[in-house]
Amino acid sequence: MYRPRLIYYNDSRHYSFYRYDPPMSAQQIRQPVDELLGTHVDLLSYGLASGQTFLHDTQVGLRWGEQMPSHNHGVMWWRAYENSCQAIEAGNDPLQIVVDRAHGKGLRIMCSLRMNDASSDSDGNYYMFGKLKRDQPEIMIGAEAAGDHPYAATCANFELEQVQQERLDVIEEVCGRYGADGLEMDPYVNVFFAPAKARELAPVMTSFVRRVRTLLDRIGQQRGEKLVLATRAHAVEEVNLEAGLDVRQWLKDGLLDLVIPVLPGGVLDADMPIQWLVDSA
Repeated sequence: MYRPRLIYYNDSRHYSFYRYDPPMSAQQIRQPVDELLGTHVDLLSYGLASGQTFLHDTQVGLRWGEQMPSHNHGVMWWRAYENSCQAIEAGNDPLQIVVDRAHGKGLRIMCSLRMNDASSDSDGNYYMFGKLKRDQPEIMIGAEAAGDHPYAATCANFELEQVQQERLDVIEEVCGRYGADGLEMDPYVNVFFAPAKARELAPVMTSFVRRVRTLLDRIGQQRGEKLVLATRAHAVEEVNLEAGLDVRQWLKDGLLDLVIPVLPGGVLDADMPIQWLVDSA
């Protein structure tokens, strides 16, 4: 199994596309890779924008900002829109440039995908409002099933096949079409099911992760290599289980290569309670 020495995460927006007035040069688009050269980083985790809309020339989803009626949400959001549009129109697909640059410099690159989020058409922020929710709003969990959970109502329901398939299509696009070396699953809001029954639906999520593993293995076999499947996971096991994420079972079934323990808000804590995770791994 490939064992990275040091992993670096670049979310592609705050550290890249938000920073530059359009048009971005090829050198600026390559910066997430070039800034790592000469360091001990050998695996770049590169964010796929909002996870529902994308900065690359996606064929399975929506591009960042393409359905905004007016770009008045904030200058950095507009920058990302214009930078991606102008690059793609010039034949410089940003994701392809970053993947190719990483490979050319001997780095591996996995795409980091926010697996779910709480965007909706009611908040006016269409930068993060994805194709599936737009076309099939019934796939959202809904206010009644969400109960008191602040995010759940507008999150996609992973009980539904079309929700799982849309995620698989995105993963196949970035790893198959673009040649990324794997995927990092980012739980982000940590909602996948109606909160009241999320724990009992953990086998559904395990089945989905198995589908992701199978997909990556198929793509990797075609390329003659093993693709990485990583996940972020809450450092407290019970929090994962309450969301329907049985990370211990995923490890037992051999579905994961890497697990990145996190706390809410990206807080770093040297005393994170991760012994359960270490023992499982």
